[in-house]
Amino acid sequence: MSTQTLLEELGFPEGPRWHTGRLWFSDFHHRKVRSVGLAGDVRVELEPDDVPSGLGWDPNGDLLVVSMVRRQLLRVGATTEIVADLSPWTVMGANDMAVDGRGRAYIGNFGYDFVSGEQPRPTALVLVDERGRAGPVTPAELICPNGIVVDERRRRVLVAETFEHRISVYELRDDGALTNRRVFAEFGEHVEPDGIAMDEQGEVWLATCSPEVLRVADGGAVTGRVDLSSGLNSYAVALGGDDGRTLFVCSAPGIDATEPGRGRIEVTRVATA
Repeated sequence: MSTQTLLEELGFPEGPRWHTGRLWFSDFHHRKVRSVGLAGDVRVELEPDDVPSGLGWDPNGDLLVVSMVRRQLLRVGATTEIVADLSPWTVMGANDMAVDGRGRAYIGNFGYDFVSGEQPRPTALVLVDERGRAGPVTPAELICPNGIVVDERRRRVLVAETFEHRISVYELRDDGALTNRRVFAEFGEHVEPDGIAMDEQGEVWLATCSPEVLRVADGGAVTGRVDLSSGLNSYAVALGGDDGRTLFVCSAPGIDATEPGRGRIEVTRVATA
């Protein structure tokens, strides 16, 4: 299975979410939140004055955006407001985010300055609840918590630990707390799980920071594979389309900016929504 290019000449696309019939995503280097339809029609939805990262929506339909460098959570409605300051519990940059049906936001961060060669150290996932109260929702035990899925149906939250080469899973309590962490899937050093998305079977599609995307079951068995026809690296994924069976892949040659931008949104059809 391979992909087709839906959109190109992007800076670095990340944080994809299917919403209101369009794929929304952050374009890091161009400092824009964009959306694209299945026909390739693109819109600029927001131009923040910081690098945007994780995206979600609250129950009122307002857009929630992680402001990466300033390490803040923003709400965008009639105006843009700061919901929470994440800096006390994040290191280097706030990153991906998943928002549940109550508007509670689970947010990851790099945890250490890997760009400057700092040695890995664990950090916590941060929860911003529906009232805007922020704080760590896990112990400092995750290595670069990145892609996140809130699986309310199965009462769990999954977190990709990019530089620990694994996906961890927590039990989700009614109050939003996370408990009983265990390993969902573990990989060799050749796989760095970044963005993740869950299908209706409870299996996970994951970007690998390489030119392929994998589907894995609980326990780590690989049940699907997509090769990127562009040869670029996959950094984030989302499921969407009218039936939920379109797999969107955010790809780029690397995390460094290029001019013109070489990032893409690639798509393929998968068997399970």
